[in-house]
Amino acid sequence: MTTKWKRLLAGLFAITLAAATSGQEAFPSKPVRMIVPYGAGNVTDVVGRELARGLSQRWGQSVVVVNMAGAGGAIGAAAAARATPDGYSLTMLAMSALAVTPRLTKGGVPYDPIRDFTPLGMVAVPYAFLAVNSSLPVRNVQELVSYARSRRNDPLFYLNPGIGTLSHLNMELLSRALDFPTQGAVYKGSAEGMTDLLAGRIHLTIDPLSVTLSHVQTGALRALAYTGPSRHPAFPDVPTVAEIAPNSGVSPVWLGLLGPKGMPQALVDKISKDLQAILAAPEFASRMPAGLMVSATTPEELGAQIRRNHEQFGRLLSELNIKPE
Repeated sequence: MTTKWKRLLAGLFAITLAAATSGQEAFPSKPVRMIVPYGAGNVTDVVGRELARGLSQRWGQSVVVVNMAGAGGAIGAAAAARATPDGYSLTMLAMSALAVTPRLTKGGVPYDPIRDFTPLGMVAVPYAFLAVNSSLPVRNVQELVSYARSRRNDPLFYLNPGIGTLSHLNMELLSRALDFPTQGAVYKGSAEGMTDLLAGRIHLTIDPLSVTLSHVQTGALRALAYTGPSRHPAFPDVPTVAEIAPNSGVSPVWLGLLGPKGMPQALVDKISKDLQAILAAPEFASRMPAGLMVSATTPEELGAQIRRNHEQFGRLLSELNIKPE
C-alpha cells in the first residue's frame, strides 16, 4: 500500500472515529429514575430523596424518586432488576430486600438478589440501641443476661416488629450469643410495640435510633448497647454490641444504591465516584434522619456485604424454622 493510500485511510478512520465519539452523549443526558421500593416517608425514601437531590445537582439532570412499595420491597426491587442497564434506572434498597425478603416470600421473588443487580455503593446505615424499659433493674448487658436467666419461668419479652425483620433476627442472634432467654412479642410495626415497651408490658428491643433515641433521651428507655462500629458520641458510656458480643453476627440495616445487572464498568465507576463525592460532603450527613450514619463503600465492598448477609440470614432463618407464609 502506498504512502498516499495509507494517509487517506488514516484520515478517513480519524473522521469516522470523531463522528462516532461526538454521537456519544455524556451520562446523564436525560432525567434518571431512582426506584425506592417503600412508601413515602420510610427511612429509605428519606435517604433516597436526599441522594437524588445531590445527584441532580452534581449531574445537572433531574433524578426522580419513584416509590414502588409492597411485598417487603420485592415489587420495587423486581422492577429495578428488569430495567435497562444504562444508568437511567437506579434503586435505593435496604439490606432486608436482598437478604431476608427473598427467603420469606411464598413462591419466591422474581429476581435473584445476588446476580440481578449491579452494586454501586452503600449510602447509610440506621444503627440501633439495645434498650430496656428503664424500670427494669438492669444497667448493663451483663446484668440483663443475669436477670433474664433468673426469670426462665417468667421470660422477658422483646419487641418484635414483624417475623423476619432485622429487629427480630438481631435479637435472636444476640440472645444466642450471650445465652440469655427472651421471647418475642410480635407487633405490626415498631410504633405499635413501642407503646407497650414504654408502658412496661414488654421489656426490651433492638430498634433503630429513629425509634429509640428520643425515649432514651427522656429516660423512659435505658440504652445498654449500640450496634454502630464505635460508641455513639452522645452516649460514650454505652458499649457497642461488638464489645460485649464480638461474634454475635448482629447486623445493621444498611441502605445502598444499586442498578440492574449488566451495567458497563465505566458507568459503574462514574456513578460510584459521584456517589462517594456526595456522601463525603458534610451537608449530606447533616440531613440524615436521627440515628443514621453515612457509610460510603466501593461497589465491590457492597457486593461482598450483600453476599455475606444473604448467607448469614438464610442460615438463621433455617435454624429458627421461619418459612414463607
